[in-house]
Amino acid sequence: MSHYFIGIKVPHEIGQKLVQTQQELKQHVSYKNWVHQDDFHVTLKFLGHVDKTLIPTLKEDLRQIELSNPIDLKINKTSYFGKPTQPRVLFAEVDFNQALESLKNEVEYVMMQYGFPKENRPFKPHITLAKKWQDNTVECDSNLLEHTFNSSLSFRANTFQMFQIYPSDEPKYQVIDQF
Repeated sequence: MSHYFIGIKVPHEIGQKLVQTQQELKQHVSYKNWVHQDDFHVTLKFLGHVDKTLIPTLKEDLRQIELSNPIDLKINKTSYFGKPTQPRVLFAEVDFNQALESLKNEVEYVMMQYGFPKENRPFKPHITLAKKWQDNTVECDSNLLEHTFNSSLSFRANTFQMFQIYPSDEPKYQVIDQF
């Protein structure tokens, strides 16, 4: 079985700016995995293992979710998950907004109908830049990880996507449908 998730793909021009941020931060941190530009996304729902025979049905039901208006996404800074000296994930923080949360909740509701568990953690929209702290002997100054962009990055999402994960490929995520 393959792994899948539902998310919003980041446009190429925003991805280029995020790559510049990765380059600036690489000299200060020790991450094993840096996310490929073509893999930048905002996760709405991680599905994990899914039987391929269920995918057409999931797609059909996801098509029923209507984006009545485009969703404006804004990125102001980077932040992290985990302990400040060796955080497990470095990400670009996406400003919370009601339209994005509403879409996430609709996707969550559809997936729950097929037995996918409800996510109980608070929704923290983000775009992962790096993960898996590499060198336990190295610590970083967490202030370096809270990089503020000179001007905010923003984009408008008119669609959301279903991705299939190919862990040994680069890029790792392939859009298999768009809604």
